[in-house]
Amino acid sequence: MKSLTGPDMNLASSAFALPRLPTPGVKPLMLVVDDQPANIQILYELFKDQHEVCMATNGRDALLFCQSRKPDLILLDVVMPEMGGYAVCQQLKADPLTRDIPIIFVTGQNDPEDEARGLTLGGADFITKPFHANVVAARVRTQLTLKEQADQLRAREAELRQRHTELEAANEALKDSEKRLRMITDNLPVLVTYIDSEHRFRFANETLKRWTGHAPHEVDGKLFSEVMGGAVYDNRRDHIERALAGERIDFEMKADAFGQVRYLQSTYIPDIGPDGVVRGIYTVSNDITVLKQSELELLQLSRFDSLTGLPNRSYLYEILDAALERGQRSGAALAVLFLDIDHFKSINDTLGHAGGDLVLQEFAQRLAQAVRKTDTVARLAGDEFVILLEGARSYLEVETVASKILCATQKPWLYNGTTIMVTTSIGIAFDGQCRNCGAVLIAQADEVMYEAKAAGRNAFRMRTCQSS
Repeated sequence: MKSLTGPDMNLASSAFALPRLPTPGVKPLMLVVDDQPANIQILYELFKDQHEVCMATNGRDALLFCQSRKPDLILLDVVMPEMGGYAVCQQLKADPLTRDIPIIFVTGQNDPEDEARGLTLGGADFITKPFHANVVAARVRTQLTLKEQADQLRAREAELRQRHTELEAANEALKDSEKRLRMITDNLPVLVTYIDSEHRFRFANETLKRWTGHAPHEVDGKLFSEVMGGAVYDNRRDHIERALAGERIDFEMKADAFGQVRYLQSTYIPDIGPDGVVRGIYTVSNDITVLKQSELELLQLSRFDSLTGLPNRSYLYEILDAALERGQRSGAALAVLFLDIDHFKSINDTLGHAGGDLVLQEFAQRLAQAVRKTDTVARLAGDEFVILLEGARSYLEVETVASKILCATQKPWLYNGTTIMVTTSIGIAFDGQCRNCGAVLIAQADEVMYEAKAAGRNAFRMRTCQSS
C-alpha cells in the first residue's frame, strides 16, 4: 500500500500511507485498487488535487489497508490476478467496519450482467473504460456527498435512539427532548417524519411545509395517502411496509408532486420497541435534485457536440452498437452514411472560422431535416458527419434518402448578403444482416465516400458489407 504524493511511484505490493490530519477541511481519502500502474497514474492525476489518493495493486493489500485506515471511497478494478474486484467488494461489505465505504467499480468490461453483479454485491456505481474524466469526477463527488449525508443520518439515528431511551425515564425529559428535536429538525434542509404502524403521520419537521404546503401540526394523525396523495403513496407503500416489517430502507426516487419534480434520497428506519415490535418508522428524505441535474448536464456535455447539438463520436458508437444488436434480433438492415462538406477548407478560409461554424450548424440542421426522427445524425469531427439509418428495407430506400440529402444540402442560402451553395459527398455502408461492428461500418463508409469525391463530389456511392 502506498500514498501517492507525486508522479514517481514505487508500485511495490506492500508500502504505507501517510496518516490523515484530524483538522477541518481535510481531503477525502480515496483508495485506488488496480493491478495496472498506468490506470493508477491516470486516476491519481485526476484526483490528486482534491483528494488524498492511496493505492493498492492487489485485492489482499486493499483489504489490509481498509483495516488500518478507512477510505472515504474506493475505486476498484474488477479483473485482477489472485483476488478480483468482486471478491474484494464482497469481503468489505461483509465487515461492519467497512461495509459503508462507497465502492465504484472501474473496468474495461461493459457487459450489463457484470454491472448488475457489481451493484448486487454492494457497489455504488460502475464505470467502464475508457471513461470521461468529468463524468468520473462527477460520480465520485456524488458518492462522497451521499456518504457524508449517510454518515450524518446515521449519527442522527444514533442520537435519536439515545434520546428515545432517555425520554422514557421521565415525562418532563420527554417534553424537553421533543422541543430540542423539533428545533434541530426544523432547521435541517431535509424532510424528517415519523409514521406509525397504521401509516399515519405522528411527526414532521418544517421542511414538510416548504415542500408540500402542509404545516406539521396539520398532518398529525392523518394517513400518508391523505397528506401526500394516492400516486405518491402508491410509489412509497412498498418501502413503508418493508420498514414496518423491521427492515432499514435506503432508496432514491423521483417525486412529482405538489407542482414540483424532486429527486429524493431517503432512509426509512424502523422504530423497534423493547418488546421487539415495530411501532413506526423514522423517515429522512434529502433533496438531491441539484446533484441529479449536474449529472444530467455532465452527461449532456460528454455525449453531444457543443456546436451543432448532435451526438458526438463516442455517443454515436453507443447508439450504433445498440442499433446493431436490435438489427441482429429483428433481422432488419442498417445503413451508415459518412459525409463531409465539399471544399470546406476553402469555405472556412473565405468566411472565416465564425462563418465556417455557421455553415456547419446549417449543414447539421439540413441533415436532420432530411431524415426521419428515428434516424441518427452525428458529428464526428470538423466537417465529418455520420447518419445512421436503422431498419432500412432495401439499398434502394437508402439511395433515395441519400439523394434527398444531396438536394437538401445544396440549396442556396444567404450569409451576410452573399449566396452560398454547399454540397456534400456521401459514402454508404449497407449491412443487410447487421453482422459487422460499428467501427467496420464507419470505416467502410468513410472509404467509399472518397469514391464519391473521385467521381466529382456532390454524389454518393454505396458498398454492401459482408459479415466481418
